[in-house]
Amino acid sequence: MGDPLLAPILSRIEENPGRLAVVDGSGAWSRQELLCAADGYAAAIRESGVACKAIPLFCGRNKESVAAALGCLRAGRAFAPLS
Repeated sequence: MGDPLLAPILSRIEENPGRLAVVDGSGAWSRQELLCAADGYAAAIRESGVACKAIPLFCGRNKESVAAALGCLRAGRAFAPLS
């Protein structure tokens, strides 16, 4: 069945990958662009070798923060947003 938190998000992306996902002051990303950015974060987390189950995220209100949070989930980790 997959991750109960991640599965519905991925399902929505698959339904309409070109649909607008996030917008910030620097521009906008489609659902597919968001997923690509998130996968980059997920790969970096996996490659880091860090074994912690939760990743602290120093977040702003921007598309990179959304991608980083989704990337944590894609890497099988939880995240704790910090400001």
